[in-house]
Amino acid sequence: MSEALPPWLGEIALALDQRLRSGGLPHALLIAGPRGLGKRRLVDWLVARVLCMAPGPDGTACGRCRECILRLAGTHPDLWRTEPQERADGGRRQEILIDQIRELIPHLAAAGQRGGHCLAIVDPADRLTPSAANAFLKTLEEPAPRRLLILVADEVERVPATVRSRCTRIEVRTPSPAHALSWLEEQGLDGESARKALELADGQPLRALELARGDALALSAAVASELSELARGTLSAAALARDWVADRPELRMRLAERFAWRWLRPRALTDPALFSKLEAWLAEAERVRQELSTPLRAEFLIAGVLARWPGPSILDR
Repeated sequence: MSEALPPWLGEIALALDQRLRSGGLPHALLIAGPRGLGKRRLVDWLVARVLCMAPGPDGTACGRCRECILRLAGTHPDLWRTEPQERADGGRRQEILIDQIRELIPHLAAAGQRGGHCLAIVDPADRLTPSAANAFLKTLEEPAPRRLLILVADEVERVPATVRSRCTRIEVRTPSPAHALSWLEEQGLDGESARKALELADGQPLRALELARGDALALSAAVASELSELARGTLSAAALARDWVADRPELRMRLAERFAWRWLRPRALTDPALFSKLEAWLAEAERVRQELSTPLRAEFLIAGVLARWPGPSILDR
């Protein structure tokens, strides 16, 4: 398959190419799997393959035909993308709203302008509001001919069952650690950096590569040191929050959650009180992390959750 796709995606792409050539590609696909595995790379590959007039033997789009030129320019008239909209304050909404689906449906009902497939991408489908999902059901169940609807979900269990049942699910699974490490080393990482990055990325190799090529490994060590100081009382939650909010607060919060889980979980499994404390702190940390993109004061939110860091025993292990 195309060199642009890592092997765990190339196998899926090959199967999709074969189904497309045989005329057996479903009208609605739900591409699901954890973040960091390249689902959206796969979607881009599939869109290019479906629209291209002269794909190669492996399904790779030619990049030169009129359809490819329009797609690459972002002006193909029969390709639509629906995603959370920007808010008035410049941030991005967390959900896809019913008005967006209502705007998409007439495009899918009308005749295509280029005479080929018409494609719609809804991403992330796990952020459809209930009303938006309901508005989409008839289109998913009874699309016009030569329509391909592609839904993308990081948390597939959050996609309404009524939507899932109308789609063919394509599962992008995390490769084995051995395969992921091998691929990361092929991308130029040394073995130790690949291992640490993969651990930091919860086994997701594309995310691991992104982290390793930045300074995330050094940042991880810094966050661990800062949490140690916080636990010992040599650094205040307010001061630490000011530092975190100025530089990748969401990533720092993710690292804090990971450290809390890694350091406390072995003891928490045999200590019900500690398990409850850890569970409550992780839930609060996740809520705060998700609210960092809202107009609420990020520094205040982070300081609040850091002030309840589960205790020095985590770090003085």
